[in-house]
Amino acid sequence: MKRINIAGTSILTGTALADAVLVYAVALARLHRFEVAEVPFIDDDGTRQFAQLVLGDGCPIWISSVGSDGAELMDGVALAQLRARTAELEPGWAGAYGDFED
Repeated sequence: MKRINIAGTSILTGTALADAVLVYAVALARLHRFEVAEVPFIDDDGTRQFAQLVLGDGCPIWISSVGSDGAELMDGVALAQLRARTAELEPGWAGAYGDFED
């Protein structure tokens, strides 16, 4: 699991999802664009929720690893959407940056 830290708060999500959000945010920043990404996360009470994150140039974001005894959050649809949106911005660039493994 990883924590996405953005706008003075953070959300807990799956490793592959957090990595994909970071790559997408960097691609947007490179193009001086902003977009909203919907990301599944685990709330403090353990329930699965969705957050809409504004990503892009000038939006500081960082990812941190989290030790967790719980199951890794997986969402193949959300992950595929993030990766597809990144690939649409700059085809081939995300892979060169390190299209993170699941």
